[in-house]
Amino acid sequence: MFSRIVKLSLTILCGLVIIIGLGSRIYSYSLSISNYPLTTNWSESGRIFEAASIYAPMVFGRTLPWPWLDPGRAILDGLVLLIPNSQIWMYRFWLAFLGLSTTVITANLIIKKALNKSLQNTKKPYRLFPIFLISWGILFILQGPIYYHVLLGTIVVLWLFDLDKPILTIGVVIIASAWEGLCRVNWFLMPAVLVVIIYLLTVPVTGKKLTRYFLWPLVWVIFGTITSFITYCLFIKFSNYVIPFFNPEMHYGFFRYKLWPNSGFTLGLIPGITLLSAPVIILLLATAARKILKLHWIRLLSLFIILATFLFGSTIVSLRAGGGFDLHNYDTFILILFVVGTYWGVGAVAFDKLELGLSKHLLNNNFVLLGLLVVPVFFSLSSIVPRAEWPMQEANVVIRQVQSFVQKTDTSKGPILFIDYRHLLVYRRISTMELYLPYEKIDLMEMAIANNRPYLDRFWKEIEEHKFSLIVSENLQLAKQDIRYPFGFENNVWVGNVSEPILRYYDLVYSESGLAIFSPK
Repeated sequence: MFSRIVKLSLTILCGLVIIIGLGSRIYSYSLSISNYPLTTNWSESGRIFEAASIYAPMVFGRTLPWPWLDPGRAILDGLVLLIPNSQIWMYRFWLAFLGLSTTVITANLIIKKALNKSLQNTKKPYRLFPIFLISWGILFILQGPIYYHVLLGTIVVLWLFDLDKPILTIGVVIIASAWEGLCRVNWFLMPAVLVVIIYLLTVPVTGKKLTRYFLWPLVWVIFGTITSFITYCLFIKFSNYVIPFFNPEMHYGFFRYKLWPNSGFTLGLIPGITLLSAPVIILLLATAARKILKLHWIRLLSLFIILATFLFGSTIVSLRAGGGFDLHNYDTFILILFVVGTYWGVGAVAFDKLELGLSKHLLNNNFVLLGLLVVPVFFSLSSIVPRAEWPMQEANVVIRQVQSFVQKTDTSKGPILFIDYRHLLVYRRISTMELYLPYEKIDLMEMAIANNRPYLDRFWKEIEEHKFSLIVSENLQLAKQDIRYPFGFENNVWVGNVSEPILRYYDLVYSESGLAIFSPK
C-alpha cells in the first residue's frame, strides 16, 4: 500500500513538473506574438525581409536575390507571407508554431523509435511513461534551443530511415542533407551522423569484421557530407555570392571569456553545457556501468568520439563574434546526447553479448525521470521575461510620419536606403518606388563583425558620396562598450563601421520609437 502511494505521488509530481516546464515554454513563445507594427527584436525586420525575398514574385511582384545566410530558415519563415493580406502577428505566430511543433515531432520520433527497440526485452512500462518521456524530450531539446529549420532535416531522417534497408537510408540521408545544405554549416553532417549514432546503438558487431561493420556508416557519411556541400556551393554560385568560410576577406574574432560566467550569460558556456548535460551523463554512467562489458569497445569509442567532436566544434562556434551568449550553438551536441541518453535509458541498445530475461530500465522510473526534468525545467523557467507593452498608436503615427518623409524625398538624387525596418515594405505599410537591396542590417552587421574591408570600404565610400537621399535605420549612437559587456564587441564594430560614417555625413532628421531617419548634410 505504501509503495503504491509513493508511486502515485511520484507520478503526480512528474506530471506537475512537466506542466510547469511546458507551460513556461509555451508562455515564453506567446510573448513574441503581437500585431505591433514595428520590430520587437534586433533581427526581426531583416528576417521578415529575407523570408519575403524567397517569395518575392508574389510579395513584391519581382524577383530578389535569396539571402546568403540561412536560406533554409527564410524558406520556412516566408510560407506565412503567402497568405493573402498577411499580417505581422501571423508571422510571429508562425515562428512560435514552427519552434514548438518541430521540437515536439523530433522528440516524439526519437522516443518512439527507442521504445520500439526496447520493448522487445523490457518489462512493460506504466501507461503514462511514453507521454512523460516525450515531454522530457521536448524540454531537453528546447534548452538549446534547436532551431526549427535544422530540425526539419532531422525529422525527415527519423521518419523515413530504415537500418534494414541501407539503400533506402542513403536516399533519406541525401534528401535531408540537401536541406541542411541550405541551413547552418555545422548541420551539414547531422543527417548522416544521426543515422550512424542509432546504428552504433542498435546494431551489434558480433559476427562481423570491423571493415564490414563500418561500411554503411561510412557510405552514409560520405553521401550526406557531399550532398550538403554540393547543395550549399551550388546555391552560393547561382546566387553570385562568395562562400563565407572560403572568403579571405572574412576575419571573425573569437572570445574565450564566453567560456565562463559573464555579463551576457550568467552561467557561461562550460558551466552551462555541463549543467545541461549532467543529468543525461549521470543516467548514461548509471546505465552503462552494469552493461558496458557487453558492448564491443569500438562502438563505445565511436560514440564517445562523435560526442566529443560535436561538443568541441559547438564550443568553437559559440566563441565566435556574433555567435551569441547562450547554448543554441550546442544544438548538434544536444540532439546527439539526447538520442544516446534515450536509447541507453530505455534499454534500446543492442549488446554484443547475449542478455537473457526481461529487465526494467532506469528511465522506466518516475524518480529517475524527475531527476532528469530538474535542469530542463530550470532553463524553461529562466526563459520567462516580463510581457512587454507595445504602444500601438505611437507606432502607427511613426509609420505615417516615415511614409511622409519617403513621399517628400526626391529619389532622383539617390535611392532611399532601408538599413532597418524593411518589413514595413513587405507588409506595404510604407510604399517606395525603388528598393535598394545592399546594406540590410543583418548583412551589414555580419560584414562588420567579420571585418570585411572591401565591403565596408564600399559602404563608407557610398555614404561619403551622399549616394542615398534618405537612410532609414534604428537609432545610431557613438558610445562604445567593453567587449565583455553583452554584445559589446558587436556594438563597437557597428559604431565604428556604420554609425560613425553615417553620422559624419548625414543629419538626423527624425527619431521616434527606436526608428531614425537621416538625410545628407
